Amino acid sequence: MAGAKSRCRERGFALVVALAYLLFLSLFAAAFLRTVRLNMADAFNDEARIEAAGLAQAGVEKAIAELRRAPDYRGEEDTALGNGRFTVRVEPMADAGRYRLTARGYGEAPQRRYAHAELIVEFAFHSDGTIAALHRREVRAW
Repeated sequence: MAGAKSRCRERGFALVVALAYLLFLSLFAAAFLRTVRLNMADAFNDEARIEAAGLAQAGVEKAIAELRRAPDYRGEEDTALGNGRFTVRVEPMADAGRYRLTARGYGEAPQRRYAHAELIVEFAFHSDGTIAALHRREVRAW
């Protein structure tokens, strides 16, 4: 009789150990999956910020091309390009042929509505239409 009770207790103890081990593995797997999911979201958001910076640069390039054709060009709002969009504002400066461009790019990000990048550039044209000076004043991404 005593031997049967002892074997029963041993089996019960083994069951408790096995359940505790499974609980530990489940918690570890859940934490690992959460970390993977957060890292993937960060990677997608970083990609969207890079896309937004590229869109802001595209806005600068388009504004320079438009200014070469029409010096009275002052920018545009919400121009779609790829999966994102950009906005450009052109401000003439005191010296003739000098401009300040503010371009914003908006890339799609899964964890937030948009990733943003802003690029502020000052430049001047030579009389033949080539760029005399190009100065990036500020680049921000958020």
